[in-house]
Amino acid sequence: PPRRVASAWRITRYVLRHRAPVAAIHANGLKELSMSLPAALLSRRRLVVWIHNYRLPPSIRILGWLWRILLPRLDVRWAAVSPLARDLVVDAGLARAEDVVVVPNPIDPADLLASPPRTPPGPGEPVTVAFLGSPLNYKGFDLLPRIIDAVDPALPVRWLVFSHQVGDALAGTWTALRAMPPERDVVLKGKLTDVSQAYAQCDIVLCPSRLDSFCRVAAEAMIN
Repeated sequence: PPRRVASAWRITRYVLRHRAPVAAIHANGLKELSMSLPAALLSRRRLVVWIHNYRLPPSIRILGWLWRILLPRLDVRWAAVSPLARDLVVDAGLARAEDVVVVPNPIDPADLLASPPRTPPGPGEPVTVAFLGSPLNYKGFDLLPRIIDAVDPALPVRWLVFSHQVGDALAGTWTALRAMPPERDVVLKGKLTDVSQAYAQCDIVLCPSRLDSFCRVAAEAMIN
C-alpha cells in the first residue's frame, strides 16, 4: 500500500504538471484504477480503464465505496478483456454493463507463430505436452504433478514446463516436478521471452487454469 500511494502521488503530480498535452489517463487494471483516479479527479482528464482482472484486488475491496461515489463525477471509458472481467466491474458497482466494451487482448500472430511450423509426431514418436505460464495456483500450476501421474506411463508422452520458480510459491509443486521419475520425461525449460520458441517445441498446450480473465496462452496455442 505505501508504494501504491507513492505511485498515485507521482502520477497525479506528473499529470498536473503536464495537464495541457494529456488527453487521457490509462489505467491498465483495477489496481491501476486506484492509483490513477486521484490524478483524473484533480486534473479533470478522461480516465480510460481496461480491465483484465479475474478477481477484485484489495484496493477495490477497501476503497470501492469511495470509488463508487467519485467515478460518476469523471469522464470514464471502460473496457474489459472478456465478459468475465466486465462482470467483475459491474458486480462491484463500478460501472454499468452497457458502459463496458469488451476488447479482447490484442494478439499479433507474427509475434508468436513457430517458424518453421511444428511437425506432428510420427507413429511411435512421443507427443510433447507443454505448460506455458506463471506458476500460480489460479493458473492450475499445482495440478501438474497430478495430471502427469494420471497419464498412463506406457504412453509416449514428453512433458515440458515453460515457467520458472518465484520464491517459495508452490514450492511443493516444483519439488514434485523435479522428483518425477525419468520414464515420465518431464523437462523444466524455464520461461522463454520468445514464446514462438516454446510453441515450436510442443504438440499440445495444457491450460489447467481454475479461472482466467482471458487466457492468452489458449488463444496463442490455437493460432499455432
